[in-house]
Amino acid sequence: MKSARFQELGLWDHFDQRRTRETGGRIDSRLHGIVSSALPAGTSRREHVERLIREAWEPFSAVYISPLLDELKFIRGVTYFGYAGRQIDQIVSNYPGMRWWMTKDGLVIDVVPDDADRLSEFDRRAGQLVCEGTQAGRLSEDGVRKIAAELDAAGFSLLENLQPAQRKPIAAFNQKYAKRAVKSFSAAAADPRFSRAVRRRLYVARDRYRAAYKSTPS
Repeated sequence: MKSARFQELGLWDHFDQRRTRETGGRIDSRLHGIVSSALPAGTSRREHVERLIREAWEPFSAVYISPLLDELKFIRGVTYFGYAGRQIDQIVSNYPGMRWWMTKDGLVIDVVPDDADRLSEFDRRAGQLVCEGTQAGRLSEDGVRKIAAELDAAGFSLLENLQPAQRKPIAAFNQKYAKRAVKSFSAAAADPRFSRAVRRRLYVARDRYRAAYKSTPS
């Protein structure tokens, strides 16, 4: 028999478990605690969410809430009572294509673009690594090498995952110097001739990842 916690999770039709997992979020007692909030007339669903998470049994913060939740102001007061996750899910259910998830920094509510679910595994993994490893908006040389090593360990092919402009000079080099061919992200990141191409590709992955997951900028 499933626990009450997993039974409750099954009622979250608009919760995104994958984005929660891949942005370092957690499904924990904050979402399973009881909330009881009364909102006055003239408030929006954004204000409702903000009050719910502030008055939850275990309060938590929001990283991003879609501005769509500000468009409607209720002419009467609204009362919420029940599990925090269920209340949030019911609010999100009013907006086609909208999902909600938990990042390591808090709640995200947003419409998921059609192309977000088509984000490649490389962009998903590399983008996450860059977001976690960026300092002051930039990756250090050591950071690029560490990410390159993790991508190699995960089995990502260098040439298959570079963009055409980045791939062309490496492919030409490999064709000319087969015995010294650059075949891995680590080898390319360590070579001054190709390290910039690796960095650029990582930044592309970061931007795609942020657009899909609304990660907090580093």
